[in-house]
Amino acid sequence: MKRIYCTLLLSLMLSLVTNAQEVTMDFLKSSTWTWKRISYQVAFTEDSIYMGTKLSSLGVDAEAYYLSMEPHSKFRDDLVGKSKKGRYVVVKSNESTPSKTFNFRIMSVSDNGISLYCEDVADYNERILSKNDSEKFDTLRFSCSYKELIRKHGKQYQQAFFDAFPSIWYDFERTFNGAFFKNDIKAIYKQDFSHDFEKYLNAFSNLRDIDAKEYYRKLIGITIGMPIQSTPASDMWQKIVTAKVARNKRLVSQLLNEKTELQRARFWQFMQQDNRFRQKNVVGNKMQRFIKEIYGRGYGFFDVELVCMTDSLCYYITNCVPKQTPGIEFVVPCRMTEDSCKTDKGIVLTRIHSDKGTILQMYIPEVEKPLRKFGEREPSAVTDTLLMAVAYRNLVLKNMHQREMQHLFFEGFPSTWSEFYAVMISDEYGNNGFRDNADRYIYTFKHLSCIPVREKLRKMVGISIGAMAQDPVSEQWRTVVSDLSARYKDELNNVLQEFAPWQQTSFRQFVENKE
Repeated sequence: MKRIYCTLLLSLMLSLVTNAQEVTMDFLKSSTWTWKRISYQVAFTEDSIYMGTKLSSLGVDAEAYYLSMEPHSKFRDDLVGKSKKGRYVVVKSNESTPSKTFNFRIMSVSDNGISLYCEDVADYNERILSKNDSEKFDTLRFSCSYKELIRKHGKQYQQAFFDAFPSIWYDFERTFNGAFFKNDIKAIYKQDFSHDFEKYLNAFSNLRDIDAKEYYRKLIGITIGMPIQSTPASDMWQKIVTAKVARNKRLVSQLLNEKTELQRARFWQFMQQDNRFRQKNVVGNKMQRFIKEIYGRGYGFFDVELVCMTDSLCYYITNCVPKQTPGIEFVVPCRMTEDSCKTDKGIVLTRIHSDKGTILQMYIPEVEKPLRKFGEREPSAVTDTLLMAVAYRNLVLKNMHQREMQHLFFEGFPSTWSEFYAVMISDEYGNNGFRDNADRYIYTFKHLSCIPVREKLRKMVGISIGAMAQDPVSEQWRTVVSDLSARYKDELNNVLQEFAPWQQTSFRQFVENKE
């Protein structure tokens, strides 16, 4: 009987091994992976698995692993990083599960994903990992490469960190100056490194084993188009680039000759600006805001409803979920006092002040129970562009007062090149799909008739400072800017006097599209 039992057990183990599919370490390392069921991202190195949540930047945990052709009852440290292929991913237990070894059997492998199964895991026995193709810049890979660099100090880890470092200004901006949409959706699908950017920039500055041309080509590529603004990360980057350029002027000159005239101008404009004169905010951002207060009601990691108030109007906006179409539930006159706002719809909005901020409570006097509670929000890329989208919809449908909707659209329209790029050109998850309608929004901006010409031109100039026409959307914007510049030539010359000389130069370079 004992012999039969052992034979059956052996047959079962052989069956499990036979059914398992083979995977290589190179394939596991070829991408970061998304485990959609609990919103985790996973990255493999030669000896570690890094896991981090996609819903906020809570840090990344690492666990040792190795590949094996058969399951192991006890984790073997001597096998870590040795096998280049296997049918099992053998994972070392962490502090929460001491003395346990997890054997993840490879159930299936495809070009875009991998399916694993582990009987020893209490929940989520089956884990389906999909290739992370949604990210233009892979922040998890970047985070892992930094940890590997600090731990191991080898040439290959310097190269891995260098390869994972941002290559264009926009990825630098959203990673080290804060994701554009982080205030509203907690940097969803992103890790935001703005709180400790110094260690990453220092690591890049101290790389010694990277080919010089390769290193300086990336240095220049990031700097071209970098918004000329004074932020801690941008200021530190300027110092790093200045020091590197001084160290190898001949190579920098050689590599810049590969770029267009406008690209070279953008590089030197960022390099040569004294921080005392770099823009804190462009002039276009300093205009009087039409919306005075914004409150949001959240669900999960983003707002589903907004209450926006002007001096005399209350806008109640619903369906603010990313990738869906927001709509105005109502817009009604309101009478504001210090602590409350009464609308013509019979709704009263009362401000409740606390240590955690101001809460807006919505209720109807005849009903004792409050209807909704909203938290105070700061203007941001999401709140502003939601206003733009909902105003555009009502302008097209013509079911609301055109002057009010034009003011709402104009205020929600981006004010800087960084914002314009994030909203109109990038495919960020948090931008509500505005990119799909960018041509319509730009056309609407051009034909706004209720906005004073000087205000319109001021915002137009603010967006165009630092801009480069390198794709259909930015080229369409350049065409609109050229048309408005020709139509309002005298007014534009007066508006440009409000900007610094280098800003005027940057604007004209964009309009002329020097190559």
